Amino acid sequence: MIPTHHRISYALAATVLIGTTVAPFSQAEEAPRPTGTVSWPIKATFLNYVQGPIARGVITADNGAKKKTNSSGSTIGFDLPVNPAGITLDEQGNGTIELDGALTFLGHKDHYKEGEWGLNLTYSDMKVEIVDTTAKFVADYVVVGGLPGSDPDQRSEADDAVIATYTLPQKITPGKNYKATTSRGKLADGGVASLLAYELGKEIEPIALDLKYSDSGDPAPAQDSSADTEKSSKPSIDWKNLSSTDDDSLLAKLTNGVAVLLGIAGIVMAVGALIQGFADIFNIHPPEIKLPPLPKF
Repeated sequence: MIPTHHRISYALAATVLIGTTVAPFSQAEEAPRPTGTVSWPIKATFLNYVQGPIARGVITADNGAKKKTNSSGSTIGFDLPVNPAGITLDEQGNGTIELDGALTFLGHKDHYKEGEWGLNLTYSDMKVEIVDTTAKFVADYVVVGGLPGSDPDQRSEADDAVIATYTLPQKITPGKNYKATTSRGKLADGGVASLLAYELGKEIEPIALDLKYSDSGDPAPAQDSSADTEKSSKPSIDWKNLSSTDDDSLLAKLTNGVAVLLGIAGIVMAVGALIQGFADIFNIHPPEIKLPPLPKF
């Protein structure tokens, strides 16, 4: 018979060996990042002015941004795609949502010099910065020229300027789809400097956010109950899932399960060999270790 202290030592050795050999399979996953769009109408009267009979301007949207138009073809706003790589929202929904796209507004062609635009405004590197339910629309801008009567060679530019501030109806919860329209916004310093014709705090149209986390939170498609009843009476095998090599396929799960069981069996055998080695050294003869049979599939 093996002395009690030897049996405890063997048990501890086996426990340590198993505990250090079988490592956790799960690893920390990166926080989900949404896709979607932010619809920004800027300022309706500014858009009307640029496209009207005085400025006779042109509006362009590039780098993924798309113009929204009315029935007459006039631009009334923009859809700016969310850049998932530029999302930095924390667990409370605070952070930055970077947007793709660049917007250009041209007006007053030939007003100062023939063939040249008297007003040239471009927004780029646009984003929405969120703290609780306050949303700030931020952008880089460059303005060359201006309104009639201004210096045609003047130039103004800024990086990460706050164009306007808005209030969200509810906070964003990362991981859950979010679709909401803000309150009417208020023009900030960057908006005053780039749009040229408005006062600080002037009310402007609301923006709309549509954030999607891989269809999470969307209702499941409706199913035909009669079809479910018919299927439940006939057992079937999902051969496509069984033969798939995806990580979440049935074959992958069975393979991983067998691999784990074989790994555990190998560890037990190693422990048995280790105990046998101790027994030979100290002339101790532990009881034979029998391996449990592997499960049948």
